[in-house]
Amino acid sequence: MNNKILLSAAISAAISAPAFAVPFQVLDARTMGMGGTGVASAPLSSVVPYNPALMATYRSDDHFSLNLRGGLYVGDSDDVLDATDEFEPDVKADELNALIGESGCVDCVIGDLDDLTSSGADLATAITDITQAIADLQDGNGANDVAAANQLNTSRTLLNNSSQAFDDAAVALNAKAGAPDTPGGERKPLQQSVFGLTDYLDNTVSNSRIKFGGGLGFQIAVPSKTFSFALSLDSSISGSGMVEVSQDDTNLLEDIADATGVMVTDSLAASTDITGFAAAVDALADDPNNATLQAAVNVYINGDDSTAGGAGSIEETVTNITGKTITGTQTGIDIIENGALGDLDPDTAGVQEEPNLKSTIHLYGAAVSDIGIAIAREFEIKGKKVSFGITPKIQKINVFEFIAEVDGQDPATGQDIDFDNVEFDDYHKEYSAFNIDFGAAHRFGFSDRWQTGVVVKNLLGKSYKSTYGRKVDIEPQMRAGVSYENIDWWLKPKFAADLDITENKPTAFEDPTRFLALGAELDLFRTLQVRAGYRTNLSAGGQDIVSVGLGFSPLAIHMDLGAYMNTSDVKKEAGVAFELGVEF
Repeated sequence: MNNKILLSAAISAAISAPAFAVPFQVLDARTMGMGGTGVASAPLSSVVPYNPALMATYRSDDHFSLNLRGGLYVGDSDDVLDATDEFEPDVKADELNALIGESGCVDCVIGDLDDLTSSGADLATAITDITQAIADLQDGNGANDVAAANQLNTSRTLLNNSSQAFDDAAVALNAKAGAPDTPGGERKPLQQSVFGLTDYLDNTVSNSRIKFGGGLGFQIAVPSKTFSFALSLDSSISGSGMVEVSQDDTNLLEDIADATGVMVTDSLAASTDITGFAAAVDALADDPNNATLQAAVNVYINGDDSTAGGAGSIEETVTNITGKTITGTQTGIDIIENGALGDLDPDTAGVQEEPNLKSTIHLYGAAVSDIGIAIAREFEIKGKKVSFGITPKIQKINVFEFIAEVDGQDPATGQDIDFDNVEFDDYHKEYSAFNIDFGAAHRFGFSDRWQTGVVVKNLLGKSYKSTYGRKVDIEPQMRAGVSYENIDWWLKPKFAADLDITENKPTAFEDPTRFLALGAELDLFRTLQVRAGYRTNLSAGGQDIVSVGLGFSPLAIHMDLGAYMNTSDVKKEAGVAFELGVEF
């Protein structure tokens, strides 16, 4: 089984899970530095994705903006990557495969079981011949004694050789798959691999999630109170992965360890009995007419011996190993069947020694590219100046979904996946659509220092399906904001707050979001900008973030960086963004 994919982290929920959606998140350096606020405060460089109406509310000295921006974020809230690096599950899986092996292997559990069965067949032949020889010695017909003695002597060679082979196989199996040598002692290799892997899967990676996202944007904007317009190209991707461990898999692996452990115990006991039988036969072969020695051998042949736990005759002792069937207590599958490793995949016919694991890794994401032309204008309504903006846009939606079982198979086809040559085209579906964003803004207060804004993105909601049938929704998203800016003071302070009116479903396995964000900016001489912000998710706990940003804008050029991190642990979520542009 190929477990390389465990290094990526994640395994899937059922296909019937509810539909997911694309989040409201703009990866823009200036707004990221201010906690993600922007509906009433976004700079001209990112006005279209936040609120097109803001184009009609800028100061008279804002005439033109050309901007390139990009960013990314990632979250490993369950420490899947660290746990994977520390545990190295691919190495453990390789060890397990090497121990279980395939038919015909030598230094593996299957090889040892095959050796037990092979030597058991030789033992059975020797036991049959020895039984007949003793019967001939005891039939009272002296004419048969010489032939019987010769047969006994010949058979003991086969018995000794097969007895030694059986003992070697039992000892080798014990070294790989037996119980610890002392109670609570170090586990043998098979137990180490199996229980180490199942503990890791159950307690570390089961239902663990990783999320990721990124975006690029380009915008040209010409603001005006009478007529503003902008051309915007934005591409964003968001997604997540989850590992779902099948309890059937962990049960099967543990049953393999337990069943082979039982086989070890019984084989060692049988080996002791067989060794005793061989010693008795050796003594009798040297003195075939000794009635006492004949009786000692008959103790084993007739089943009077009890050293193997009352297993019966020596023939039954051997048969109980070579014909043993051990059913897993958790799975009900015959792990050992007729002394060999059984069919570990009950869904297929024939013997398949390697377990066909059903646990899966599921990676899911959606990429949305918007090409929009935004227009905005300011109107006077009952003495109040209110701006409205609209962005008709063409959207290209790519829905990506990749599912693989941890044994390296595609669950849909049962075929092995070549992870080094996975083609994106095989796991995504592409759609095109038309959509609209609509925004409004209103400046008020002394010198119009206060501003409110509201935006509804993706007014024309629609659902799209992945290759596996999972739905992603492009849904209407509504956010409101308020800001304060004093450009008359030398530090030109700006403060902003945004609130999601609608709760946004996750792209995949993340939590739903409804953000409340706060941000502030100080602008020193319109050259150096320092930003800070805070954001919390009202729909889920433990997702508070703090952000910082820095801008440098000599003359008409501006360069900006923004970053944020989870307040409790940076690994839960962190993001960075950059921005470069010209404004005058």
